[in-house]
Amino acid sequence: MISVFLSATCLIVGFFLYRKIEEIRSDRRQHLFMYCQKCGNELIKNGLFLDNTRDMDRYKCSRCGDISTWDVAHFPIPVLITCSDCVYLKFNSGGGGECCQECSPENKVKFKYKGGMLLMIKIENIEIMGWEHAIRGMRNPMNSWEKSDSGICKGGDDGIGCENCANYDSCDHTYDHSWQLGKADHDLMMRLSAGGSTHAKYRRMITVYADITAPLYWWKEFDAYKVGTVANSCSTMHKIAAKEFTLDDFSHEHLIVAGLNSLKRTIEDLNSCREGYLDENIKQNPEWRKEVWWQMIQLLPTSYNQKRTIMLNYEVLAGIYPMRKSHKLDEWVEFCKWIETLPYSEIIIGEKVKFYADRKEINI
Repeated sequence: MISVFLSATCLIVGFFLYRKIEEIRSDRRQHLFMYCQKCGNELIKNGLFLDNTRDMDRYKCSRCGDISTWDVAHFPIPVLITCSDCVYLKFNSGGGGECCQECSPENKVKFKYKGGMLLMIKIENIEIMGWEHAIRGMRNPMNSWEKSDSGICKGGDDGIGCENCANYDSCDHTYDHSWQLGKADHDLMMRLSAGGSTHAKYRRMITVYADITAPLYWWKEFDAYKVGTVANSCSTMHKIAAKEFTLDDFSHEHLIVAGLNSLKRTIEDLNSCREGYLDENIKQNPEWRKEVWWQMIQLLPTSYNQKRTIMLNYEVLAGIYPMRKSHKLDEWVEFCKWIETLPYSEIIIGEKVKFYADRKEINI
């Protein structure tokens, strides 16, 4: 009797194991995903494979009919290459991808979704001050204040005059009553800058204020500059749930489709946590609410763009520029290009050939 019972049990267990194995075999889960760039429909499962040309797969979306081309041979995962009219790609001067064929305007717009390079650092509300104080301090060691020729751009005896203006060779401020650096002061600044930071102490007195919006991974590197800088940031601790998370809140210009989809899923998770954090029922329980807050804090990617108001000076920028102008992070390269646009940036970067009003060449 016992043997019959054991035999029956084995048969039943074996039957269920067989069924389970067959289910696993039949349920071959999809681990590779490609999404339509127009409507977001998944292409491998729901789309239509068209053809393969030079290792490029073409898929047609079953929902909107959009055709996209994917490189399946040169990367670990499929990469969206170009629009539906061709499989050619070139890069423009800004580093962004472009279709090099005469494709339809609609397709070029779709391709910019992946190929366009929008660098995620924004520098605004710039204010620079301290020039007159810096000049007075610069001339203190030799008591040469009377040689200072900086002043207000206007005619007359009390104006700086074009012949003394260090910006005369590229003047766009003629007699606008703005303060301008004089030729003699500029020349002294350049000679002191050539002597290094010990002699160019005046640069520490030229203060720069700006609002910078950049990803957290860039701010981590910027925080290496502690001396001569002050920053007040928008707080993720206090205001992380103040608004809904969107893709534009994150730097994503280099993400291929798989990475972009992963970021989108993270954004969905962050917004789910945000909804829970703002839920009236959860607000009644501080412990639960803090746990939900922790989910947002620890899920937040370093590509999140944070705004900070910073204060630094020309000496700090003179230390940053040579070390970061060829950095692998695009944000640093753009930051150094911004440094080059600052007034009299040659006293920071030290690379310029300049002609004064008297046509005398100054090698800087």
